[in-house]
Order: sequence, then structure tokens, then C-alpha cells
Amino acid sequence: MFQRFFILFAILVLVSCSKDAKIIHFSGKTMGVITYNVKYAEHPNVTKDFAISKVEDVLKAVNKSMSTWDKSSELSLINSSKVSKWYQLSPNLYDVIETAQSISKATSGAFDITVGPAVNLWGFGPDGERKVPERSSVLAALKKIGYKNISLDPVAKSLLKAIPNLYIDLSAIAKGYAVDRVGHALESMGISDYMVEIGGEVRTRGYKSGNTSWKIGIQSPIEKDGSSIKVINISGMSIATSGNYRNFFKSGGKLFSHTIDPTTGHPVDHKLISASVIHNNCMTADAMATALMVLGPTAGKSFVESNGIMAFLIYEEDGKVKTYTSEKFEQYEN
Repeated sequence: MFQRFFILFAILVLVSCSKDAKIIHFSGKTMGVITYNVKYAEHPNVTKDFAISKVEDVLKAVNKSMSTWDKSSELSLINSSKVSKWYQLSPNLYDVIETAQSISKATSGAFDITVGPAVNLWGFGPDGERKVPERSSVLAALKKIGYKNISLDPVAKSLLKAIPNLYIDLSAIAKGYAVDRVGHALESMGISDYMVEIGGEVRTRGYKSGNTSWKIGIQSPIEKDGSSIKVINISGMSIATSGNYRNFFKSGGKLFSHTIDPTTGHPVDHKLISASVIHNNCMTADAMATALMVLGPTAGKSFVESNGIMAFLIYEEDGKVKTYTSEKFEQYEN
């Protein structure tokens, strides 16, 4: 489900903890080859093995519900059904799709979980070859795309596909959701000081040690040594980054980004390189970062300013790399 995002969107780098902090750290792989990291302040009633077990259970459950790579997942079974009817959803899947739909409305469709047919057509999905498709194929894919083709029943927790061949892809929001779920699992164990990172998306609560904040570095898209272009303090918040500079293919001397514009069915063609969004929950930050990558630098800035989004954009202008920091994002700068 999430490989292209989890591997290639590890934009954020974790700044090392202070030496005197009693931090428990473990890491692993999830959803294929995606890496995750969990750091938390030592808790007297929680063993490391117990924490690992609980986190692994959460990640397996998210994948089994929302993966498009696992053909037996809850979402894959709905996608494979070509019947236009109401589908009963698990509470977790319903919550993610409901949030996605609200963000789609807020961004006028820049974020759209039904863009999957176009994503797959350009070869960025679970199957297929990365190549420029025929115009007729793009037009055919567009007929299957549109978040308004999804209806939700909040009482029955069910979903209606208005068109039978509707395909839902949660790759741009489920990663952030997984981060939040792991955080909730840690909190349920009594852990209040932690940092969770999955494929570059981060959630923090409390502090590393004493009053020392969790510091997260946003990696420079230019420097090859992995250095940070900005370091921020986000204790108690989450951050997600989406970018265009690693996951693409070349054809005819032109670069084609993995970020697909739901309104055109084509990869976006603008100068926005990456977008980072801070939010209370990582699921929303994840989706908003993707929406900004679709909107581009000009429309993205306008959306950020109009809606008070905490965002940091890296873009190209006149052959130079520039940055934009929203007013509310500035308060988290180191």
C-alpha cells in the first residue's frame, strides 16, 4: 500500500536526543519495507518488549484495513467489488475516509482519495509500469475520479460508491493515521512523553527529558548529506511532509512527479518541491501536505494564509530554491 510514500517521503530527519535523557528506542519495518521509529521516556510499568508488541499490533491492523497492496485488506475488497452499493466499514476505516472527505471539501478537491486510477495509470500504484499513458487512457481514468462519488452514513458507518468502479487510495493519509494510532497505543500504556515516526511523518507528546522539547529537522531537498534546512520544536504536535523531488520518472527529457492532480489526471507541473504541515494530529497534517503539493506554490500559499495553516514550503523560483514559512509555523522554529 504505502511503499512509494513511506520510502521516498522520509523528508524529516530526527534530531538526536540529549545524552542525559532516559529514552527507550525501538524501530522496525511496516507495510512492506517502510521504517518506523518509536522513542519514549522510560516508564516503570512498561517493558520494551510489551511496547513493541502493542505497536506492531497497531501497524498490522492499519495495514489489514487500509492497504491497497494487500489484496485481502478491507479497502482492497471494497475496491475490487464492482457493485454500487452501501459498504459497512470498520470504525477506523470510516474515520479515515470521513477525515479525507472533509479535507477534500476544504481544498476544493486538491486532496482526493479517489485519484487512484490516475496514480495507477502513471505507474505509481501497486502495479504497472511508469510511463506516459495515452490521452484517451487519462480521460477514461478521470471518469472514475471524484471525491463526490463517495457518500458516507455517519450512523451506520457505511460508504456508498456512486460509481461501481470507484477506487479508493488512502496512501496520502493512512500513514499519518498510523502514526496517530501508535501514539494512542503508547498513551494507553501510560506513556506521555514520546515521539513516533513512520516514513518521515512524526507525532510527539510531552518532552524528551525534563523540559527538553522534541526537535525535528526538515531535510534539505538539495543537500545530499541529509542535512536539515530547518529545525523545529514540536512537542505536543505532529508534522508531515510531502515532496516531489524523489519519487518521479523521466520520459522525453521531462520529469513526471508521483503527485497526481485529481482534476487533470496528470502529474503536477509546478515549482513546489515540498510542503511540511504541523497539526495536532498527524493524519490531518499528512493529507494537508499532499493537498499543498497538488495546489502548488502560489495557490498553496493562498490556501495556507486563508486558513491559518502551519506550513513550510520549499519551492523553485527563477532557478533558485526558496522557502516560505507561514506565520503560525514560525512559533515552532528552533
